Amino acid sequence: MRRAVVGIGSPFGVDRVGWQVVERIQLPPDIEQITLDRPGLALIDAVKGFHQVVLVDAVLGADQPVMVLDRNQLLEDASPSLSSHAAGVAAAIALGSALGELPERLDLVGISVEGMEETVDEARIDRAAARVLELLQ
Repeated sequence: MRRAVVGIGSPFGVDRVGWQVVERIQLPPDIEQITLDRPGLALIDAVKGFHQVVLVDAVLGADQPVMVLDRNQLLEDASPSLSSHAAGVAAAIALGSALGELPERLDLVGISVEGMEETVDEARIDRAAARVLELLQ
């Protein structure tokens, strides 16, 4: 059973928060640690073949500092405006589902970047890291 934690982001500003969460977590050797720079539809290929994937990304418009959406919620509720990567993550998830290429277990840990400007809130990173580890149990 292949599992991975995928940090989505970029090296710029608070968009690197997904990477920072993944880098902070000490994962067992059987769980792959991946960081992707604004993957867009390439996200489908990145998660193909895994049984479980936890995506970690900065989000906009969230009503809480750290949120978790499971596969069904991502397919039903995720909209392009939720991600800080425009339609990239939402479009990739929708297309991956239509193609039958999504992992059986897929969750998104979203870190709200509202009000963070250029400084990342360390408490949010810690909280998001803890949620990732819970999902991997």
